[in-house]
Amino acid sequence: VIYKELGNLQKSIMCYNKALAVNPNFALTLNNLGVIYTSLGKIDEAYEYCVRAVQANPRYAEAYNNLGVLFRDEGDIKQAIASYDRSLKIDP
Repeated sequence: VIYKELGNLQKSIMCYNKALAVNPNFALTLNNLGVIYTSLGKIDEAYEYCVRAVQANPRYAEAYNNLGVLFRDEGDIKQAIASYDRSLKIDP
């Protein structure tokens, strides 16, 4: 998280991948990688990690919100709304 805040996204990715080597289904780490890849414009990777985050923890509202952002940015408004709805149902 510190590397991300400092703008060193590549170092953040490396650290998060090390964390996933220990716990490959830790939703927070998966979601954070999704956010970083979104920042880098790597939408396919961002989507993959956000989906893995909600699979690891189906009650993780922030990951659904981040999926909504991805869908919105890609112009899939129907999927964006569905993701935002799911996020709000979990954490109004």
